[in-house]
Parts: sequence; C-alpha cells; structure tokens
Amino acid sequence: MDLSIIIISNNCQDYLKKCLNSIYHQNGDYETLTNVEVIISVLNNQEITFQWIDDHNKSKIKTTIVTDQAKDFNRSRARNLGLSKAIGKKVLFLDCDVMINPDFVKNFLKKIDDNVIGIHYLYGYKVQNDDELAALIKRPNPFQNLDFSCKDLLDYREPEYELHTDDVNKSLTPWSFAWGSVLSVNRETANSINGFDENFTDWGIEDTDFSLRLFKLGQKFVVDRDSFGLHIPHVSQVNSPSTTSNKKLFFQKFPSFATELTLFYPTFLIDKIVSEITQCYLFNTNLNDEIINEINQQIEPFQKSLALGVRLDCEVKSLNFNTFFIVDPHEKRYKKQVYNKTIINAVGLLSDYADNEFDVAYIFDSLQFLPATIYRKILNEMWRISKRVIETKLISSFGPYQKTI
Repeated sequence: MDLSIIIISNNCQDYLKKCLNSIYHQNGDYETLTNVEVIISVLNNQEITFQWIDDHNKSKIKTTIVTDQAKDFNRSRARNLGLSKAIGKKVLFLDCDVMINPDFVKNFLKKIDDNVIGIHYLYGYKVQNDDELAALIKRPNPFQNLDFSCKDLLDYREPEYELHTDDVNKSLTPWSFAWGSVLSVNRETANSINGFDENFTDWGIEDTDFSLRLFKLGQKFVVDRDSFGLHIPHVSQVNSPSTTSNKKLFFQKFPSFATELTLFYPTFLIDKIVSEITQCYLFNTNLNDEIINEINQQIEPFQKSLALGVRLDCEVKSLNFNTFFIVDPHEKRYKKQVYNKTIINAVGLLSDYADNEFDVAYIFDSLQFLPATIYRKILNEMWRISKRVIETKLISSFGPYQKTI
C-alpha cells in the first residue's frame, strides 16, 4: 500500500462527505488508486455509513471506519487511532473540512520523497463564511470553478513560502509552517515519535508539536503546490479556550522564544518574528567596563535580579544578575560555560516565576527591535514577577540613560 489517508471527524457529516467525495473522484489509473486506503477516525459511528461510502466510492478505494470509544473527542488520539490501523508507506493526515484536488494522489506519489514531510498548499483557509465559495463547493467539481489566483483564496503561509522560494528549510522554524490540516509523512517516521501527543486536548497546536518533534528528528519539509487542499468555509475555532491551554503545554514541553510566541501569535508568523530578532546582530561598544561596574553597583543591594535583552557573551559573564533571559541564535554557548547564573532561552512573554519573584528586572535596549505589542506584554510580565522594573537605554552621544518604569 502506497498511501494511507487518515481523516478525523467529530460530528461534521456534511464536511466529511465533501472531503470523501474529493478522494473518491481522484484521477489515476487502477493500479494507483488500489494502492490508496482511507481511514476515517470518528468519535461515534453515526458520522458516515458504509452504504453512503458504497454509493459514492466510484474508484473503489479501500475505506475503513475506526471508532474512538472515549467520551470526549481528542484530535491527537483520533489521528493516532487512524495511524495504528494504517498500512500505507506514506500517511496523509487530512481534516474533514478539507477537500483535495483531483490530481492530488497522482501528483503526490510522483513528487514527495519518502523521507520528507509534505506541507501541502491549503487554499481558502482565510475564508470563513463566504456564501459564494460555499455555493461553488456544493457543485460537482468545485476545482474547475474557482480562481486559485484570487488573493483571498491563497494559503495563509504564502508570504513566507515566497520569501524562502518554497524552501522552508532555509527558515529558522520550518516546523511552524507544517499544519495537520493536510500534512504527509512517512508512516514509520510518524510511529517513531509515537504519533501525536494525546496530552493536547481538543483543538489546536497538537500538529505544531508533532511537526517540531519531526524537525528535531532531522526531517526536512517540502512545500507541495501540486497536491493541494481546499478548505471548506466555516467559523474558525482558533480562539477557543482549549487552544490556549494547548499552547501553554507546548511552551512547557519545549521552552524557547519561538514556542513562547505561539501563545500570542499564529504559527505562520512565528518565523518572521524570530528571524527579525535573532538574526539581528548588535555590536555594542557602549556597554563598557565603566557602565558594567555602574550597573553591578546598582543591583548589588538586590538579592534576586533579572536581566532581559543582553546579547553579548562578555556582558552575560560580567554583569552580576542572578538570572538572564537570552534571545540569541547561539544561546547554547551560554549553557556550555559556567557563570553560576541561571540562563533561560526566552524573551519574557510568559514565565513560571511567582509574583514578585525578583527584586528588580533590567530591560536592555536590544529588545527595542520587538514589535510594540510584544514589548508591552513583556512589560506586563516583568511587572508581575518583579518588584521593580528598569529600562536601560544606551545612547552613544550622551552616555547611558536609565528610566525606571
């Protein structure tokens, strides 16, 4: 078996039928389509019937329905249940609200290498309740009636794809582009990381966690524009409470600046923000020995002190703060050297510290490159965990300037 298509659905019969119809009407010869199977993972067996499948499955693609016996729907568990039944060499994870183009399977089997993660282009995700698009999707072949060059239909991730000429492996966080809506992977590779983490409940971020673990395994990502999906318009769940809890769990599992940003920004924006900050190198001649000594004298009375925005190795070594929040493309170098200080790879948007944990927090001016909305959130968090917050600006013409905020 070449390909197992795993679809998860939770009381979404109308979407599921459109999704299945797009699979059952794939172009391809008999040999190609008989090497494809569909596995539908549902919470209850009322979603779809084998009679409906027999009536619509003109290509006779092997179809299996697996039922989750749990009371509550869990997207990770549903995908893993489907994965456990799959026998295909490759696996395509597909949400029930996504239709695939008629040449998807044919193009996919020709193009996608066994050892890469397929990020399949997804049209229409920006659209929620568009009546015109919804009407077109109801037609027998919506892919013939849509103008895919329409800006409103383009994939949310298109600007980043264009920036990297579709090679997202050039980016700092290629995993942030890999969504589970229509995502392909080698089955053995997916099983090697135990599939999706079932500690993520309901909706959101479980696919990003899955992709990050694949990235840590050394997997490469490929943007596939030839085998693409079309999102069926409906109201998004992106702001549901479960999404927030999942994002917090993700950050706790893999604490870093990038995962921290997922708490506040859509994943497709993460790489842009991380790149703007970590790829901006500062060569600061103002923080000389005299200024370092002055700062050390200021923080000497405080038992617990925190520094944010220090960028240079020598500054981390020389400044006498107890704790540093570091955002740097080479943050690992700090961990290899013993400064008898706590070094945390984070910008300070969210932390596990208690209220008023620190006596003072200094924010250095390298954080001025952050967007204003992020900087404001950092200030809020610093005021929560610190009794006093000091912003330090170094101005070459006038010497150091400090502002207590």
